[in-house]
Amino acid sequence: MPNIFFVRSGQTEDQERGILVGRKDANLNETGYWQARCLAQRFAGSKIHHIAVSPLRRSVATAMHICEQSEMVPELVGGFEGVDLGEWEGQSKEWLLSCDAARFLTWSAEPDFPAPGGESLRNIYRRAFPDLVQLVEKVDPQDSIIVVASGTILRVLCCGILELPLSSAMSFRLDFGSVSSFERLYPGGPYQIVNWNGVSHLGQRAPSALELEQEIP
Repeated sequence: MPNIFFVRSGQTEDQERGILVGRKDANLNETGYWQARCLAQRFAGSKIHHIAVSPLRRSVATAMHICEQSEMVPELVGGFEGVDLGEWEGQSKEWLLSCDAARFLTWSAEPDFPAPGGESLRNIYRRAFPDLVQLVEKVDPQDSIIVVASGTILRVLCCGILELPLSSAMSFRLDFGSVSSFERLYPGGPYQIVNWNGVSHLGQRAPSALELEQEIP
């Protein structure tokens, strides 16, 4: 498998307001577009051979900015669709943590426990990871791939790449517009994380730990 970069999609208006966004097909807000422009500068001149992207508009818009630096066209991957949050979709983080915290914590820790009316981490893995494997099998082992998707999708994919239990997926902090990367230790060997949640390309507007609450999908 080639080198892999994970890019979390830029921010939307609802997300900036603390609203849970899974499959709602919202576009980037002003901050999200700025994050996408920073990502384009981050990858300018890099030898990227393929960009795979969630069908959601926020992911596509983020990917299109990166593609402006090359002649690539992003490939839409259905398995990278946003998380089906069911009854949690459109609720605030405050509501979730005050009114349904027990089910959220169970969903985060038990891979087979679904969101009410939605899906489980196991279901996300079953639809997303095979698409990633299929994607990287069709490119040259020396090539590099960017995957642009929402945070929870990327966390689950990380567990698949590193063969970690899905119960650890929600332990990874992943900021909007961040870049993470993986490469093999040696040809044919296991993957390692080279960088996780890189935000240096966001400059002075990169989020600080003090500004962040517990991350919700």
